[in-house]
Amino acid sequence: MQNTNLKIRPIYKTVALGALLALVGCKRNVEHKNVVIFVDEDKCKTSIYIHDIKTGADRVYRDYCETENMYRYLVAGDTVSVRTGKKEEFYDTRKVLNKRRVDFVCNDDSLRARQGRATNKMLNQRFAKQR
Repeated sequence: MQNTNLKIRPIYKTVALGALLALVGCKRNVEHKNVVIFVDEDKCKTSIYIHDIKTGADRVYRDYCETENMYRYLVAGDTVSVRTGKKEEFYDTRKVLNKRRVDFVCNDDSLRARQGRATNKMLNQRFAKQR
């Protein structure tokens, strides 16, 4: 036998509505589209010069080298996204960005393909010298 007179307490309705708004209603990351102008690689850091599509501002993104730094395979003309947190004014006021404050997102598939071609080219040159 089913109970058709089921009533949900108002506090549970409020909690469910609050959880739903927290998950759906808040936009945490703001995404800015940029185009890569130039990539400069030093001993310990990689500097990526980017051009903001919307505002036309030029910025520099600095990333300190790790064991597998894929950013060196970016070329001029690649489209990247810079994601900021809730405070968008940091992106608007800064000309130099780092990975502590923003997330730098690019297409990993194209970077992996370029890395593979560079590795194959290096191995072909090495084996050509051994013959």
